Amino acid sequence: MKKIILTEKFYLNTFFFFCAIVFIVGIKKNLYYDNSSLILSGFLCFLIFLFLYVYILIDKLDCYPIHIFFNCYVLVTLLYFFYNFDYIYRFIYPNTFYLLENKNYLLTPKVFNKLFNESLKILILTVFFFNMGFFLISKVLKKQKNFLPHLSEIELIRVNFFLLIIKFFFLLVHLFLSKNIPELENPINMLIISISFYLIIFYKKNRLINFFIIAYLFFENIFQTFALMRNLILLTVCFVMFYSYKKRISILLLLSVLVWVFVGQAYKPQIRQVKNNVETSQENNTVLGFNYGYDSNPLVLRLSEPILSIIRVLEIKNIKKKKIRKDTLSILKYSLLPRFMYKDKPTQDFSKWYTSYFFPYYHISEEFKKTVTFNISWTTDLFLNLEYKGSIFLSFILGLLISLLAKTFAHFNSNNINFLLGVSILSPLTFPDYNISLMLSPLILQYIIIFLLIKLILIFIKK
Repeated sequence: MKKIILTEKFYLNTFFFFCAIVFIVGIKKNLYYDNSSLILSGFLCFLIFLFLYVYILIDKLDCYPIHIFFNCYVLVTLLYFFYNFDYIYRFIYPNTFYLLENKNYLLTPKVFNKLFNESLKILILTVFFFNMGFFLISKVLKKQKNFLPHLSEIELIRVNFFLLIIKFFFLLVHLFLSKNIPELENPINMLIISISFYLIIFYKKNRLINFFIIAYLFFENIFQTFALMRNLILLTVCFVMFYSYKKRISILLLLSVLVWVFVGQAYKPQIRQVKNNVETSQENNTVLGFNYGYDSNPLVLRLSEPILSIIRVLEIKNIKKKKIRKDTLSILKYSLLPRFMYKDKPTQDFSKWYTSYFFPYYHISEEFKKTVTFNISWTTDLFLNLEYKGSIFLSFILGLLISLLAKTFAHFNSNNINFLLGVSILSPLTFPDYNISLMLSPLILQYIIIFLLIKLILIFIKK
C-alpha cells in the first residue's frame, strides 16, 4: 500500500509540475492577460489540485473516478486556453464566430479579459460546489452491495459470447431495417469491451481473441461516427480498469489517450471532409484530396470550447441584453419512460437550440450546418439554467448525484461483473462534454435493462 501511495504521489506531483510549467510559459507567452485573469486562473488551478490531492492521496480512489475526470477536464481546458490566450483572442474567437453587431461595442483585449474573468468565477463556483457534493456522499456512503454474483473466467466468456450475439443482432437490424437503438447498443458494446479487457488482465488464455474483440469495436466506432469520443472513453475505461485491478498506472494506455486526443482531433475535421466529399461526388466519380498537414486549430477550438462557450453566453447576456436562461434539466423526469411508451416524450435537442441561439454564425460548409452543433459542457449547462445559482446549487446537487451513482454501481470493491456493468453504464459521464440531461437521462433505464439481460444469460448458462 505504501508503494502505491508513493507511486500516486509521484505521478500527481509530476502532473502538478507540468501544469505549473505550462501556466508560467503561458504568462510569458501572452500579452493580453491582466492581473485578475492571472489570480483567478491560478486560484482555480490551486483549487483543482487541492481536490485531486485529497481524493487520490488522502481518501484514496475507490470508484470509477468521474470526479477526477471532471476536475482534470476543467484544468486541462483552462491551461490550454490560458496558454493560447492571445491566439484565441486574435484568431480562434473572431474567425469562428462573427463579432456581435453593436455600435457601442468593440471586442478589445480589455473586454475579452473581463469576459474571461467572469467565466473563471463561474468555473470556480462550479468546481468547488460540485466537489463538495461529491465529497459529502463519499463520506456518508461506505457500504457497497453486489447485485450480481462473481463470475469465473469461463462464465465471463459465456456472458460475452451472448452479448456479442445481441450486438450483432443490433448490427443486422441496422443493416436491413436502418434502425438503431444507441441507448442499448453503446453500453452493451462498452460492457463487451470491459469484460474482454478484464479477461486480458487476469487470464492468459484467449488474450488474442479478446484483443481482437476490443480492436474490432474500436474501429467500428471510428467508421460509425468519424468522431473521437467513443474511443476516448474506451481507452479511458481500460486505463481505469488497469489501475483499479493492478494498482498501477499504465503508461501505454495513458499515452494512447493523449495521442488519440491531440492527433485525432487535429485530423478529424479533414477525415470528415473527405467522407463528405466522397458521398457528394460519387455521381461524377471525383474525390477531393486529403490534407496531410497537422492542423492544430481544431484542437485549440475543441479544448478551449468549454470556456469559449461561457464567454459567448456572457457576451450576449452583457452586450445584447438577451435572456440566457434555459431549462435543460426538467426533462430528466421523463428518463425512466421509454419513448415507445410515451410518444410525446420531449427530445434532447438542446445542443441544436444552443447552437442556433448563441452561435448563429460559424464558418463551416452548408452541408455541415445541417448536422454540426456545439456541445453544452456541464459548466455552461448549469449556468444556463439558473445563472450563478445554477453554478452553486445545481453543481452541488450534480456532485451528490454523480457520487451516489459511482459509489453504488462502480465501486472498486464490487465483484467483477458488478463493477464492469457499472463502468459500462457510467462511462459516458467520463468527460463533461455534453449537456447534463442528455448524459444522465438513459443511465438508470440502461442499467435495469442490461442487468435483467445479464440475469437471463446467467440463468441460461445455469449460474
